[in-house]
Amino acid sequence: MQGVERYKTKLLLHDNDWDIEFHEAKARIEKIWDKGVPDIQHIGSTSIKQICAKPILDIAVVFEAFDK
Repeated sequence: MQGVERYKTKLLLHDNDWDIEFHEAKARIEKIWDKGVPDIQHIGSTSIKQICAKPILDIAVVFEAFDK
């Protein structure tokens, strides 16, 4: 992931590598939290193939509980 310099905004054409990076991050999250995470979704502008996006991956993680 390229990221954005602090206090700057950069929009890029969609990059198919973002989906690959999401799946790699999802696998790492699943490995860390095992079965306590029923759903992990790629959200935000990098998840939409038809638009320009800031090169920052947004991931939503659903936890079964916070006290485990």
